[in-house]
Amino acid sequence: MKPLASLGRTEQGYALVLVLVAIAVFLLFASETTARSIREIRVTKTSENSEAAFYAAEAGFNRVRARLTKQGDDTAILALDGRAETLLLDSGAPAGHYTIQVSKVGDQSYAVVSTGTAGTGATAGKRVVAGTISARPKPKPNPDYAVTTSYRP
Repeated sequence: MKPLASLGRTEQGYALVLVLVAIAVFLLFASETTARSIREIRVTKTSENSEAAFYAAEAGFNRVRARLTKQGDDTAILALDGRAETLLLDSGAPAGHYTIQVSKVGDQSYAVVSTGTAGTGATAGKRVVAGTISARPKPKPNPDYAVTTSYRP
């Protein structure tokens, strides 16, 4: 090792440069890790909202199906057209929303499109459940209707 008095001008500050380069590499690694974590959180939230939106859309579709099973008349079913509702968690927080579109396509047969949404902003989810619901009266003495459903999530 050379004595301090014999160090030349080219060797002064070499340790400082090494420390600054090491800090820069560490900060680059830390910022990339943080950015990756933020992206993963956003992807997870988007996936959760998409799933919640699907369940909201399915709830709207099932609402029409239940109404048809219990009432079975055009007025009651078509009254659901354009209906929008918010689904709530047990805590009272909103879990999602759905909007129903109903149109008559035949005798006791209805086309149903239920659009579910959940979340807001860049991570919001939107899903659509659409299908046909048909009913035929059950034989007496039971006045309810038998309902057949076909839908595509």
